[in-house]
Amino acid sequence: MQAARCAVIRPSRGWLKAIRESLGLSHAAVANKIGISRQAYFEIEQREDREKISIENLSRAAAALKCELVYFLVPQAKDTETFATLATKEDSKTRNLEAAEHSMVLEGQGSLRKTDDKNIELAKMIFWLRQNLELYELISVNVESLRAVGASEALFSHIHRLAMEAIAVTLCKIYEEEKRNELNSIIGVINALPERASYTQAQLHSVERFAEKHGMRKECDHPKEYLAQLLLEFTVAHEKGFSSLRQFRNKFASHSEHKFELGTLPSFEEFEALYAFADGFYRLISEEFLNVGPALFELYVRNGFKRLLKAIGIKHPVQRFPF
Repeated sequence: MQAARCAVIRPSRGWLKAIRESLGLSHAAVANKIGISRQAYFEIEQREDREKISIENLSRAAAALKCELVYFLVPQAKDTETFATLATKEDSKTRNLEAAEHSMVLEGQGSLRKTDDKNIELAKMIFWLRQNLELYELISVNVESLRAVGASEALFSHIHRLAMEAIAVTLCKIYEEEKRNELNSIIGVINALPERASYTQAQLHSVERFAEKHGMRKECDHPKEYLAQLLLEFTVAHEKGFSSLRQFRNKFASHSEHKFELGTLPSFEEFEALYAFADGFYRLISEEFLNVGPALFELYVRNGFKRLLKAIGIKHPVQRFPF
């Protein structure tokens, strides 16, 4: 952020005026996009120039110029000043541990940086798991329709099996058992949580609510230990499914010469339960510990495959298993 401050120089008459003129737009043209009078927009530019503009108005005007408002704060003393050193100056005994921790995160130095990196990698696996679950389900529920329109059974069976392989491998990765910090699995994210003596009550309550959805009802004192226990209980409850997935991954997906019947794999309902836990965990960490909104998992594969089914003659593809 310090580097950005040095590299980006605010135009002498403000960003709005500079960008509007560079785009060749009049005051009236931008005002019409916002839905205000020309004079009202002119005053917005004047207020920015005088540093009297509100963030709301600046954001609205930026959007009308097809721009996005981005702002940040940096310590004003000198380029080498950090939020952590400021926190120490304000409280030499660093009694406010949470504020100090958060200030370090702002600079990418805190222990939550590692948690964030791992949670992002976990999110990527969850995203592709969702895509393959959607693909697997759509083919499964539209088998008869595919046959009716004369679609290549060999092709769609092959795609179906590839989706199944991807589901099995991804679920095994997400719930990897080895407790090594370098993992980006659920346990890897848990191990990357900071070793702090205290968490906020809001964080503790959120962890408890998540655990309650999965059958664990007790108070949370330390999220790291609590979530590890919850994960253990969840995997034990679904041990039969995990065992089948690991066997499929090891014998079929990795060594095709071994025979393995798809019918011995967990049900789709079981897949959804495993997905729901992983997705809920990722969202919990994002919202409560990293203070960022979770990513939106758009169903690109489902939407694209539905268009394909319609293109080959299936006018109304079945959407879901009839649970």
